[in-house]
Amino acid sequence: RNQVMLKLHHLRVGRSVFTVWLLEELGAEYEMDFYDRNEAGRAPPELKKAHPLGKSPVIEDDGFVLAESGAIALYLLDKFDSENKLGPPTDDIKAKAEWMQWLMYSEASAFAPMLIKLLLSR
Repeated sequence: RNQVMLKLHHLRVGRSVFTVWLLEELGAEYEMDFYDRNEAGRAPPELKKAHPLGKSPVIEDDGFVLAESGAIALYLLDKFDSENKLGPPTDDIKAKAEWMQWLMYSEASAFAPMLIKLLLSR
């Protein structure tokens, strides 16, 4: 593991919940900056200090800044899962594509209904 700790910019009730889950599954050391949504359900302007899009999740890793849940998940798996315990055999392109489909499912298909439910339950 690197000496420099990875930082996650976490917006409560948002996609970064999946990034937290993955970091925990990987046993990665990280720190988190928390952001709360405003009354309209939007991310606060302070999040733009982490990334110009002002969205979450965003990670910082030794000066490297990355946004977008899917890209972050793939980066974290490459960095912390060197034995490929959470992925398919690397020589099976179809298994890898199916695995990637389910990795992206949480970001794409599953997230919108979950977010709506979470926001309506507030």
